[in-house]
Amino acid sequence: MLNLEQIRNLPDTEISLDYTEKDVVLYALSIGLGHAANEELKFVFDEKLVSTPTFAMILAHHLPWLRQPETGIDVRKMLHGESSLVVHHPLPKAGHVTVHGRIAGVVDRGPGKSVSIYFEQRVIESATASHLATVGGCFVFPGAGVAVGATGARPGTTPTKVPDGCADIEFVDHIPKNAAQLYRLNGDRNTLHVDPEVARRAGFDRPILHGLCTFGYAGAAAIRTLCDHDAGRVEKLHVRYSTPIYPGEQLRTEFFRIDTNEYAFRCIAVERNVTVLEAGHLVLRNEK
Repeated sequence: MLNLEQIRNLPDTEISLDYTEKDVVLYALSIGLGHAANEELKFVFDEKLVSTPTFAMILAHHLPWLRQPETGIDVRKMLHGESSLVVHHPLPKAGHVTVHGRIAGVVDRGPGKSVSIYFEQRVIESATASHLATVGGCFVFPGAGVAVGATGARPGTTPTKVPDGCADIEFVDHIPKNAAQLYRLNGDRNTLHVDPEVARRAGFDRPILHGLCTFGYAGAAAIRTLCDHDAGRVEKLHVRYSTPIYPGEQLRTEFFRIDTNEYAFRCIAVERNVTVLEAGHLVLRNEK
């Protein structure tokens, strides 16, 4: 049983870590970048290397409170609800960072209903104290609610509603069959994504792709179709997870223009015609 009072009062965390050009290249390859020899060479070639904005999700993925027994958290009963990214400054191609984390909110929807835990991670470049990125997210625990009446409120803004009708821009990518094996080398070794038996016990036909990998593919689609491969234009990215995608499927990202540099979007698993990322919101910086 979740100890919601304990979770609400968890102390802030601080984790320091180094990353290398090899880490940046591995991540870019794991979200499908590098196919276009000229435009995408800078994401995978060390002599011209540029970090992708969603690499910040890798730097911020360490959440030590998920493994603290006193919280009552069982990661096997947890769903990834939302992810968000705000890029304040371009990520260096290698470096040392400090990640400051906190619990941003806990929402208990009542007995038999879900509990959502919101968190925030700030990625700071250690040498300059520059605030590089803010990563947010939400984990959902179905049926874990205990409060009489809903308690707590979601932090931040309400998720974006994707308009009806045809998208302004679409991009279709093929997720390789080994995508999960490649992505897990970034640090997420959850066996749900590689072991068929574990996936079956969790109710899936076969291993599913990491949600954050799908998030990365959506970011890559934006870089390709809306930014002319200028990764520095991505400022904000937010999604809600709805259904997993399987490696080997096609992923169609549909962008709907809201304003000059603002888009709603969703991602669809083409073969099954199901939405895997919804309520997507993208904000771009002006072209230089």
